[in-house]
Amino acid sequence: MFPKILIANRGEIACRLIKTWALTVGLAIMIMSAGTENGYTLEIPMWEGVTKSEQQRQADQDLIEAARQKTGGKPDAAARRGVQLAWQAIAKGDAESAIRRLNQAWLINPKRGDIYWAFGVATAIRGDALAKVDRYFGRAESIIGPEVRLYSDWGRSHEEHQSPNRAKQLFLKALDLDPNHIEAHVGMVRVAKQQSDSKLARHHIKILKGLGR
Repeated sequence: MFPKILIANRGEIACRLIKTWALTVGLAIMIMSAGTENGYTLEIPMWEGVTKSEQQRQADQDLIEAARQKTGGKPDAAARRGVQLAWQAIAKGDAESAIRRLNQAWLINPKRGDIYWAFGVATAIRGDALAKVDRYFGRAESIIGPEVRLYSDWGRSHEEHQSPNRAKQLFLKALDLDPNHIEAHVGMVRVAKQQSDSKLARHHIKILKGLGR
């Protein structure tokens, strides 16, 4: 599953190569988590649909204030660090830890587009419904704007979920921005194989060879 994919924290302009996007469910240890599947606790991005207790809301405020104090009144630095830690968890295939970190970052600064980007990747590798995955990627796009690696990750999510037509659209959007983007070409080869389109597969394999891959 996801043998090679390039993902990026756009705020840091950093790329990370992931060898495996795997379904991994961790134990919830943050402020709050809810929902179960197969006996495991699942993290809920942004705690959507969950009514928090007064104690939990106070814990949220304590986290925000602690971030403010530790960063000299610049809490976005703490949010950025949370996103970095989320990408590290994603690189290990640990979607639950990633979502937990992203929830923390979201509490501190919900305006960061890279938070929603990472939510999209984390929920995709966890196997969430595409409608939910799309919502996070779409929110990221609305904040960040056109971004080649965002479209590549988004396309990979659809390709892995057996949605080749939409995956193709997204990979082509990535290639419109960067015709030499390796991961988008790899994605196009995989989509072409899903659709039994040998001509399309050969086209992108040829390009990849020309790029030294």
